[in-house]
Amino acid sequence: MGCSMRASRIAALLNLQPHPEGGYYKETLRDSSIHLN
Repeated sequence: MGCSMRASRIAALLNLQPHPEGGYYKETLRDSSIHLN
C-alpha cells in the first residue's frame, strides 16, 4: 500500500459510504428510539 493510494480506494476498502455534504462515513450506531416514518 503506497502513499499514492486514492481516497476513493481507501473508502472502498473500509466500506465507507459517500456523505451528502462531502467526504465519506460509516454508520456505527443508529438510535433505536428514533422512528422515521
